[in-house]
Amino acid sequence: ISGAFLARGSVNDPQTSKYHFEITLDDPKNALFVQQIMNNFDFNAKIIKRRNRIVVYLKDAEKIVDMIRFMGANNQAFHYEDIRIERDFNNSINRIINCEVANEQKTLSAAKEQIKYIKYLEYNYPLEKIDPKILTVMKVRLDNPEASLVELIEILRDEYGQAISKPGLSHRFAKIKELAVEQNKNRGN
Repeated sequence: ISGAFLARGSVNDPQTSKYHFEITLDDPKNALFVQQIMNNFDFNAKIIKRRNRIVVYLKDAEKIVDMIRFMGANNQAFHYEDIRIERDFNNSINRIINCEVANEQKTLSAAKEQIKYIKYLEYNYPLEKIDPKILTVMKVRLDNPEASLVELIEILRDEYGQAISKPGLSHRFAKIKELAVEQNKNRGN
């Protein structure tokens, strides 16, 4: 396997998103022989035909590292694995950051909509008719336009002594929206 790889093999850069180890052969019998040897050691090698040549290949990153070790190139296997692990780690961090940014954008978008309904009610609805608990939620949202529901719950608990769950707070915001929409319909706008 090492000789075939040195003569006709390649491994892609582990910085890329797709891992690939291959040995290109001209003779299908030789390709089957190389595949059989690799698979005798549980590498799960595959064969494809590419431009009048037969390619025996591996796509699983861990199998590629094992194959590099199998061929006796331990330092290269460590180097390949270090780069791959670092790349995967950085990708995981990026996914987490992207998720957090998306969640923050959703929070700000929801808060903006909630504030729109609250302000509509402040100018167009008799506030004395609104439940005091809902009025408190309206005030807390206006005072904390960038806060998430969890942060609003903490403020309600710490500053107003009101214990409320996330679904309970969402229900109050739904009630605010409902009141605003209803008032808007009644006004004929």
